[in-house]
Amino acid sequence: MSSAGHILDMINRIKQNKTLRKRKKFRENNRENSYTEKFDIATEYDFPTVSETEMQRIKTKIRQVAKFNNRRSLYVLAIVIVLVGLVLWFFMQNYTIGTFRIY
Repeated sequence: MSSAGHILDMINRIKQNKTLRKRKKFRENNRENSYTEKFDIATEYDFPTVSETEMQRIKTKIRQVAKFNNRRSLYVLAIVIVLVGLVLWFFMQNYTIGTFRIY
């Protein structure tokens, strides 16, 4: 099997990207052509306003949950590393060339 189809696809993508680079809209930081007035409409949902103390309480709660999740992930990682280490140690202690001996 040859990979000619993959190479042809790659060549076509390179050609398409060359045409995109030549378009004025995508050069440098020129974004005025990409924004239109039809997207400047109000949303249907009114976002609630929260007092400063309530915002601080929400942030604190989010940080606590994130800290708990990070700690739990580290504990699971540590347990997995210890288990993998024990399994490797067991096989290295009990493996001889051609046979596997169990006491």
